[in-house]
Amino acid sequence: MEQRRKIPLLLLILCLFSALAILFGIYDLPISQHIVNTASPFGLGMELLGMLVAPYLVTSSGMVIFSYCQKQADLKHRPAGMLLGGLLTAGGLAYSGWIYAQASLLICMIAVLLTGIAAGALAYYLLPKSAEELWEFFRISVTGVVYMVLVLVVINLFKVFWGRVRFREMEGDFSLFSPWFLPQGINGHRSFPSGHTSNAATLYIVTMFAPLCRKNGQKVLCYLIPILWIIVMAVSRVLVGAHFASDVLFGAGISIALFYIARRLVDRKWMQ
Repeated sequence: MEQRRKIPLLLLILCLFSALAILFGIYDLPISQHIVNTASPFGLGMELLGMLVAPYLVTSSGMVIFSYCQKQADLKHRPAGMLLGGLLTAGGLAYSGWIYAQASLLICMIAVLLTGIAAGALAYYLLPKSAEELWEFFRISVTGVVYMVLVLVVINLFKVFWGRVRFREMEGDFSLFSPWFLPQGINGHRSFPSGHTSNAATLYIVTMFAPLCRKNGQKVLCYLIPILWIIVMAVSRVLVGAHFASDVLFGAGISIALFYIARRLVDRKWMQ
């Protein structure tokens, strides 16, 4: 019954997505010509900030996986799970540090300090929890890891084989423009779909916390925060000339579709 109630909403979303895909297929270039500002501080700032969602999620997922496996003594692959959790945590922190290093020294130092505080707070929260209390967090974390791997592989395959030229790469030669529905093959260009937007869309994993929330306002925030972040990131990528409107549309759409695939895969194959 629950699934049937979701069908009208799904159809509405698909219709809206299709309408936007058609619209951007026609007006991609004019939209960019009118709004692009390659020197936009907002766009350039988001270009760096937008890369942080994935490493943050990897770090937090790794900490949860390690904590759960460490406390679940009868887990079949406990040592491997702990090793995976440790590697994910270290990898996420290292990737975050690499991103911070691209900013000024002061910002880098502040970011490292805040990340350390956040990681410490999460560790403090996880420490007294039992394996049973961590089960839902573990399920969400495993789903998140699978989700991010799928996004990384699928989005980059599209980028390589679609070969779309970015707006800012054209340098005024608009004869290089190609609509999103005409792939250009392997040519070194990687505009379609937007990697930053698909990265931002991995925050959609937060929607899995909605059933754990007691208040309706908290449930709404679990959906509202990822959606607003995706929109802000998408607008910033078009504004700075890194992508066309259709690039960010498909970046977000493919990423969210992969979330549901990852969720179904994890729940059916590994969480039974």
